[in-house]
Amino acid sequence: MKNNEIGKINDNVFRSRYNVIDSVKTFFYSLIIPEVVIFVASILGLVIVRLSGGSDATISGNVPFLIFLNVIGNLALLVYFVVYVRHNKINALAATKISRPKTVNIILAVGIGIAAFAGAYLFVNYLSYLFGEWFNYHPSNEFSLSPTSVGSYIGGLFALVVVPVFVEEIIYRGVVFVGLTEKFNAITSILLSSFIFMIIHNNLNQTVYQFLLGLVITIVVYYTGNLVYGMVIHFTNNFISLTCDFILNMTGTKEKFVLNFTDWKIVLIAFGALIVGAGIVALLVYVVKRLNAEDKLVASERNMRLSKTEIIYLVIAVTLAVILWIVGTISSAGGGNG
Repeated sequence: MKNNEIGKINDNVFRSRYNVIDSVKTFFYSLIIPEVVIFVASILGLVIVRLSGGSDATISGNVPFLIFLNVIGNLALLVYFVVYVRHNKINALAATKISRPKTVNIILAVGIGIAAFAGAYLFVNYLSYLFGEWFNYHPSNEFSLSPTSVGSYIGGLFALVVVPVFVEEIIYRGVVFVGLTEKFNAITSILLSSFIFMIIHNNLNQTVYQFLLGLVITIVVYYTGNLVYGMVIHFTNNFISLTCDFILNMTGTKEKFVLNFTDWKIVLIAFGALIVGAGIVALLVYVVKRLNAEDKLVASERNMRLSKTEIIYLVIAVTLAVILWIVGTISSAGGGNG
């Protein structure tokens, strides 16, 4: 009788920490699930349009439909997360490191998001210019969700800011990063999870910035032991980007902000802004570290050997991610002016 009671108690115990197998499995399925759901939804959309007598062009550039695809892909991943933690008896809030935030940390996180965006904006555009010059890489804007009306801006806030920030932070910082710390030290876990965050964006122009942004967010999550601050930084970055794009579109001044990077002064300003922005970010991160010394996430002291299952999932996931990144980069350049 006592053994049965113990068995029932153990069955109800929820673990409060992700492990490496959680990390690599989630990384693997995060690559597949959104792609499959978006593909199926796109096919169904095309079938409906054709049955109603419309043309494929009606749906290919339809902003509401593109917003729908973006949202449904992320929500499918969120459903996977919920099912996974319930099936594996994981305390989602504790394992994902979501807890009540401190006001001062929220303010610092917003500052980090602003400094990161402002400091990197010109440099990222300069890299885009260089990729165009060196590789004739000119991404198409055919599938862009650049907001040109209040309605598309509100839809963009939901599809490009709120939903992806929430889902991506839970998946790539909450599960992937935290899970890696079971067998990897802090530095390896931060670098590897930042690489994963970079490569899932499938765009050459975003590669450097997404890695650096992922690096900053992950470091903050590591020092604070709280995913909420990562969400705040990510939200601030995406919100500023979308809002600036919306303002430029609505005022008709977007073309005036096309920079001439053949002018060495503009390039110098870009590098100067990057250095200043990086300095401000580093200072704010240092303050965050000092204020949250007791909350730091516990990581393995050394890199440990992975199991055969963990290695298989990780190798397959990284290989698939690289393939998708190459395909995404090439396809996004398909409509370019090169």
